[in-house]
Amino acid sequence: MNFVKIIFERKNGSDLTAVYFFNDKTSLTPKNIRTMLKGKKVMVAYTLKIGSFRGIFNLDLEVKKIGGYNEV
Repeated sequence: MNFVKIIFERKNGSDLTAVYFFNDKTSLTPKNIRTMLKGKKVMVAYTLKIGSFRGIFNLDLEVKKIGGYNEV
């Protein structure tokens, strides 16, 4: 399974880190995601999950769909 870690910059200047798992239903790929999304305003559908690593729990944002690709 292909996936990529994405860091979204929000309007307020803060960053939001997410994981996106790829499937055959999108034109985005791990190789082209940077060029397709960098500097563009996007709409993101996601789910929140609780993850843990070495006993440390955190909230994970899992992207389900990315759309829009509008120039900022």
